Amino acid sequence: MFERLDKLYEDGLSDELYGELVKLNKEVGDQNGVQILWRLSRVCYQLASSFDDQSAKRKEYMDEGYKHAGIAYEKEPEEFDVIKWYAACTGGRTDFLGTAEKIKQGHKFKELIDKALAKSPKDYALLYMRGRFAYSVAGLSWFERKAAAALFSDPPKATYDEALNDFLAVYKLKPEWVENLVFWVNAIWQRMKRRRRLNI
Repeated sequence: MFERLDKLYEDGLSDELYGELVKLNKEVGDQNGVQILWRLSRVCYQLASSFDDQSAKRKEYMDEGYKHAGIAYEKEPEEFDVIKWYAACTGGRTDFLGTAEKIKQGHKFKELIDKALAKSPKDYALLYMRGRFAYSVAGLSWFERKAAAALFSDPPKATYDEALNDFLAVYKLKPEWVENLVFWVNAIWQRMKRRRRLNI
């Protein structure tokens, strides 16, 4: 069963897959369906990614994926795919959150990403997500940094160099991925601007 469902995902048949997984989840129930839940989270993430960044549908799918992955994580916190897609949906939701909640979720996202990468260090999607996280944290405004410091004794820290390292690792694994290249170039540009400001 899962082989056929995974083929639908690989073929990009997201709507069909989503419908089947929703039906299966209702039949099996959250109590027993961890393998269904993380796949449902994954397809929600895929569907969300097909909409514009601030689209209501994007938010709806990200929230749904986050919910399914969260239930799966409570049951199987060491299952790699559960961690990976919980991290992905956690990160994806931050576009729709206020500053305080975004920082809180960012902390959670980083913990999940690190946990997943400890299990699969060469997963290019995870490396890309961690690079995006580092890029975002490195670019936080003064106000956002103060808010982070007020919320956490150890607020998230990252540099453009860390982002670059992850984007470079992704490039070595998947050189044709255009989105990664765009962020790689942007990270280089931001690092250069910062060094000019600091005269280093």
